[in-house]
Amino acid sequence: MENSEAVIDHLIKLGYFHIVGVLEGGIETWKSKETVASIRNIRAREFDKKSVQGHIVDVRTEKEFKSGHIDNAMNIPLTDLVNFDFKLRKDDQQLYIYGQSGYRSTVALSILSLKGFKNICNIQGGYKALQNEEKENQ
Repeated sequence: MENSEAVIDHLIKLGYFHIVGVLEGGIETWKSKETVASIRNIRAREFDKKSVQGHIVDVRTEKEFKSGHIDNAMNIPLTDLVNFDFKLRKDDQQLYIYGQSGYRSTVALSILSLKGFKNICNIQGGYKALQNEEKENQ
């Protein structure tokens, strides 16, 4: 139960206040009864090679985005993502999503999936990993 409280506290810090509950038994309990969709992940090194093949969405806050971001990234903070009206095609346009370290982008992928997007990919480790990859390549 202690872990559940930590997750709820983290979600509240991200701006989610209407939390219904926590799945008792975790995802394995759900998988035993329902089909579970998975999230496509890409490492920062792989992203560097593919970034020109789609749109890049930064789900960090405006302040974080202004302090540094990936070239050509559009900023849609996670807290705004549910209400954001995407003008992009949902079926064939690749979207690469990143946050600061990977947590927010994972949540963002779930939201985008519910909005009907098919080709969405989480950049593992987020902006931190992308910065580290850039430093290693210099």
